Amino acid sequence: MFSDSLRKPNEYCDTWVVPLVQMFPFGIRQDEFVTRELLSSACKACKLFLASGYFNLTRKYMDIMLKSSAKCEILTAHPTVNGFYEAKGVAGKGKLH
Repeated sequence: MFSDSLRKPNEYCDTWVVPLVQMFPFGIRQDEFVTRELLSSACKACKLFLASGYFNLTRKYMDIMLKSSAKCEILTAHPTVNGFYEAKGVAGKGKLH
């Protein structure tokens, strides 16, 4: 991988950047599975920073995060900056919490 060529052989890495995709209507649920596994397997010494312009903090994610011993911080876009804000039709019907 490209990133491996930049790292020295014995150098410690403490950060992962993982681009994920979720398209439920097409059966693509990669983001859901990886996020759930990451949240549920994080150790007490872990600090998770989750960032997404469209992070959907479902009840399932909230329950996992509240039970986790890791510290979690979430960065997400304000509802008014994405294309769904006040959109016409179905796109504008999502609840904003």
